[in-house]
Amino acid sequence: MRRPDDQRVAITSGPFWTDLRAALRRHYGLTKVLEAAAGRLLRRRATFLATAGILLVLAAAVRLVNLDRFGFNSDEAVYAGQAAALAGHQDYAQLFGVFRAHPLLVHFLVSLVYRITGVNDVAPRLVSVAFGIGMVAVGGAIGTVMRGRRVGLLAMLFIAVSAYPVMVSRQLLLDGPMAFFFALTLLFLALYVRQPRSLTLYAAACSAGLAFLAKESAILMVPAVLAFFLLARDVPLSLRDFGISACVYLATIAAFPISLLVGGGTRVAQEFFVWQLLRRPNHDPTFYLTVIPSIGIPVVALAVVGLVIALRRRRGLDALIVCLTVVVVAFFELWPVKGFQYLVPLVTPVALLAADGMVSITDFLVGASRRERLPRRLVIASACLVLVATSCIALGVGSIAVIATPAAAIAATDSDQTVDSSTPSAGYGFTAGTGGLEASRPVGDWIRQNTLSDSQFLTIGPSLANIIQFYGKRRALALSVSPNPLHRNPTYQPVFNADLMVRTNTLQYLVYDSYSAARTPFFAQRLMSFVHKYNGILVYADVQPVLQANGSTANVPVVLIYEVHT
Repeated sequence: MRRPDDQRVAITSGPFWTDLRAALRRHYGLTKVLEAAAGRLLRRRATFLATAGILLVLAAAVRLVNLDRFGFNSDEAVYAGQAAALAGHQDYAQLFGVFRAHPLLVHFLVSLVYRITGVNDVAPRLVSVAFGIGMVAVGGAIGTVMRGRRVGLLAMLFIAVSAYPVMVSRQLLLDGPMAFFFALTLLFLALYVRQPRSLTLYAAACSAGLAFLAKESAILMVPAVLAFFLLARDVPLSLRDFGISACVYLATIAAFPISLLVGGGTRVAQEFFVWQLLRRPNHDPTFYLTVIPSIGIPVVALAVVGLVIALRRRRGLDALIVCLTVVVVAFFELWPVKGFQYLVPLVTPVALLAADGMVSITDFLVGASRRERLPRRLVIASACLVLVATSCIALGVGSIAVIATPAAAIAATDSDQTVDSSTPSAGYGFTAGTGGLEASRPVGDWIRQNTLSDSQFLTIGPSLANIIQFYGKRRALALSVSPNPLHRNPTYQPVFNADLMVRTNTLQYLVYDSYSAARTPFFAQRLMSFVHKYNGILVYADVQPVLQANGSTANVPVVLIYEVHT
């Protein structure tokens, strides 16, 4: 007869208990595996989000440091003046026409800010900075959806600290917000390629329409997207979804023509369209080669590698990125008018290609280390070294230079300082769109505080006239504005007889600036001839010390204001 203990041992050691113990071991083992996998995933996701957050903070830092150090340039003054007019400031409405060459989405957003903060030159730039930071986040999202987290973080890094997007997003320019909506459209299309859904495609169409409302040149995305769907045969597109997307796009951009019809700006829009078609070239065909160094030569080199890989792979959004790059570059290269900021929509595609090229090179080196038995740590360390060199040296240094240097540094001086104003030098200038002007605020403040409210100014070109009207709140005319309506900005008033206007005291002040003088020396000499003819008195001067060839320093006049009397 068995004892109770022996019976218990027999019961717990039977086939049933053996199977149960095995099942429990499998259960707890699977649980541990799942818990470990979840922990690693959580840690990786947390690391990814933390790194992305650091890059966004870095992007904000390089865009916000010394943001208010330099005043507006001409384009910024015009857009801010239009926004102030939209916000209900009648003094700016009399100086800046609401309807000009571009749609008014950005102006409207700035006008909303102006209703809270009042008219200033910092709040509009904060709006541009917000769009610039948003483009960094969207670029990272596109890279993550397309090629994984490494590509996403590298794309964020390139967009965050590259000098070119930093420079543009620190100014109140329409191209920065347009580039953000460009990138947002790419993100929606990337999501559509990953999992085709009609709603995602409609969102892409709406985002493309918002890009057009930011600046009309965003219509270049339409042929690029059409070419993408024709070339990417693995991406499905039904006729119904295509038709609805087209309707969504047209409904989004309809806000612009409707505002023209309601606000009476149809004639002005037509005049601007004709003027844009007949504008003369302002730069030579090699102009955009000077923009490439500001993007970063290592980034461009990596983008070329990524482009070769994309052409060989030909999957997903590869066709769209290539089509978009080719269409934008070809259009602005063939278009006679070239602007420094016109290529900023390509920052996101270039960053994605560069990130993809960087990851591909790293993977190739790691794969080679396995085949050739090279030290894996050495390969990874070398790749990290290349990354640090690319980001910190080529990009970070360029961004710091952008923050530390204005487009044209101008030192304000008292009017009684000795200045050779009889024949000012015309050799001090800068490229439009590269930054603000340090002279803007001092000149505007002096004009607003020391001249009568009904005073009128005559400048060489419209660039400084716009600045005077925004900061000084005085009407300014430009001598170089063409009397032919086909060859001038429709909002600029030509000066048919400057001599008569001075003799009749319609103009009280003549303004010389080196930027306009460098572009149009003929009109600079003509303005100075009026100064000499009517015994103009120098009442304000901004000069910049410039190092000469012989090693000496000379004061180069940058802005000179003369009061004339008859």
